[in-house]
Amino acid sequence: MRWLFTLKEAYRCQLSDYLDTRSLSQLKGEVREDIDFIDGGPWPQVRARITPQGELIILKGYSWDGNSPKVNVLDLFWLGTPDGIRNVKTDKPVTYYASLVHDVLGQFKNDPKMPSLFRSNPVDFWFAPGKLGRDTLYLKMLQADDFALSWIYFLAVSLLGPLSNVYVMLAKGVRFRRSGKVA
Repeated sequence: MRWLFTLKEAYRCQLSDYLDTRSLSQLKGEVREDIDFIDGGPWPQVRARITPQGELIILKGYSWDGNSPKVNVLDLFWLGTPDGIRNVKTDKPVTYYASLVHDVLGQFKNDPKMPSLFRSNPVDFWFAPGKLGRDTLYLKMLQADDFALSWIYFLAVSLLGPLSNVYVMLAKGVRFRRSGKVA
């Protein structure tokens, strides 16, 4: 699989820059030591870490597609959600770091070590606490970079994002029982 972006060096996100006091206190109460998030690929690697100081560290080599959905059309161009103009402070697309953080937190949302502020279970959809925490962080990061469409992107990821979960579950053959539990 080809990805649009790959980190050339580790990215450090100080979550306290974006979280309100209550959320930051909740996060620090749950994270008493470094929490490593390991991907499930053929050669498992630590991809991200949350520290007791409230820092999210995404390690060099992490790859993602920016804002989704988008597809590569015949290696000529990308069709889908734009990542915005170049941010003069970072020399990256304006949504680059917000989409990176949202992608990492989404990738590991079901990990039991994920702080509850960002954690979901496989059947969480709209406005589940973990999803809302990830999406709100995404919004605040977009707003910090003065992205004009921050609310539109936030609403899109909040309202349309769960549909991709349904698609993935259906593609994997997951069925729902009447109890609401995943079979």
